[in-house]
Amino acid sequence: APVAPPSALPSKRWGTRLAGMLLGLPLLSGIGLGAAWHWSAQEGSLASALQVLRWVPGLQALQLHGVQGNLRSGGQVGRLQWQQAGLQLDLQDLQLPLHWSRLWQGQLPLTRLQIGQLKGQYTSATQTPARPPASLALPLQVDLPWQIGRVEWGGSTALQTQPLLATELRGHYRYSGAQHTLRVENAQWAQGQYSGELQLQARAPMQLSAQLRGHLEGRVEDVAQSLSQGRVKGNRQGRQPDRRPPLALQAEARLEGPLARMQDRLTLQAKVERQGQAVTAPPLLTLQAEIQPWQAPLMHAAQMRMQQLDLAALWPGAPLTRLSGEVQVRPSANGWDWQTRLSNDTPGPWDRQRLPLRQLSADLSMGSEGSTLHRLNAQIG
Repeated sequence: APVAPPSALPSKRWGTRLAGMLLGLPLLSGIGLGAAWHWSAQEGSLASALQVLRWVPGLQALQLHGVQGNLRSGGQVGRLQWQQAGLQLDLQDLQLPLHWSRLWQGQLPLTRLQIGQLKGQYTSATQTPARPPASLALPLQVDLPWQIGRVEWGGSTALQTQPLLATELRGHYRYSGAQHTLRVENAQWAQGQYSGELQLQARAPMQLSAQLRGHLEGRVEDVAQSLSQGRVKGNRQGRQPDRRPPLALQAEARLEGPLARMQDRLTLQAKVERQGQAVTAPPLLTLQAEIQPWQAPLMHAAQMRMQQLDLAALWPGAPLTRLSGEVQVRPSANGWDWQTRLSNDTPGPWDRQRLPLRQLSADLSMGSEGSTLHRLNAQIG
């Protein structure tokens, strides 16, 4: 019988081995996937997976505490802390339910985001403005209802000693692959209830469109007490509380413009008025401004008019006022020209939650070389 050449025998054996390896790869892959699927259902797998996020650029400072649950169905995070470039975030009681079938549709597997408390603060370490991002595109689409029980932002600075506080926030975030949409269905802040929506293109020209609506009710005295987290000192001394008519205000604000280029500017329009007031009656507050997010100064120009405006109804910790007048900020060759003409019908001492100012008239120039006060006329009340 003919005998195969010796050189053919090793070649045939190698072919057999290669075929076996190729046939074994699917089996090994299946075993590996099965082991990974089994591990994903084990307690502690979520904590191990989240630790991998610390390898992502920008997330090296991420700290996670009290992680419970598994990677297959999600779980809870007791506390998450992260900071970078002056931004500090502290989140507590996070709920992270997962549904991995969403990946087949190109969506993020997170089905809902619930946060018990969020504390944040931003302190810029440099005066250099940020640069516009090249793109805001994400690798996956997102369809995410969200809820935050309590938000504390800022505080512990010379200009803001107490953090801003908002509660009962809820809404929805969507990313379609071309546009980000953030809807705020409810937010409680300073005796007011607010809602709004923000839409932002993921790529140039990155057109931004945001609207905010607010509703505020309550007596002025009640509002001031709530915002200052204590009773007015004058009441402790026997003064009768301010019994002005019940306060019912509505606020609207709109911010629009592109964000893709350094020279882009946003247009801000806002007003505050009493609910049900006559169409011909002037609003309590109107504001028109141009904002340049990628240049200094941030505010390019602004005009604000007030008519019997009570700051305590709008801003936490502000005094009770009845401000009327106008504030204008205009660009000049060297910076800004600032002009203020204001009057206050209810002046009083700080310790009685009042503003100790009856009238103010001031002209100021601000620029890179400093500020010059051209005129100042103030009447203390």
